[in-house]
Amino acid sequence: MADEAESVEFAGGVTAACHIDPRGGWRGLGRVTVGQEGIEFALAGGFRRMGRRYVKRGDLACVYPVRARRLSVTRLVAAIVPPLSDTGIRFLTQPVGMFADRDDYLFYSYRNEEWKLIDTLGELGYPVDRKLKTLRLFWGDEA
Repeated sequence: MADEAESVEFAGGVTAACHIDPRGGWRGLGRVTVGQEGIEFALAGGFRRMGRRYVKRGDLACVYPVRARRLSVTRLVAAIVPPLSDTGIRFLTQPVGMFADRDDYLFYSYRNEEWKLIDTLGELGYPVDRKLKTLRLFWGDEA
């Protein structure tokens, strides 16, 4: 659970590719709650029980902005619906185990607050890289 005293919430689309946690991944409408000690990723509404993870700040390896590929559903939706952005934020956890497995979270803000989220994370001391990267189909064990 994100620390309540100093938490900031961002609404949008959340995708979780969980390789460390045996429950697997999920995607959908949700929110990211950023606190001093960690970040909570959660689906909205009744799906919150199925899709909810809390990641401690020390468990994150890096956080950086990503832009959708030229031909992608995200870019198409962002072009049709003006308030939506095709820029998201990618969160990677530290590598674990023999195969260096990581959990990978991707967040797309519904209010064009991706840069506000990056600024908030930077102010709180999270490992943020502000260089914009291109979203790819396969990330491998990239950091």
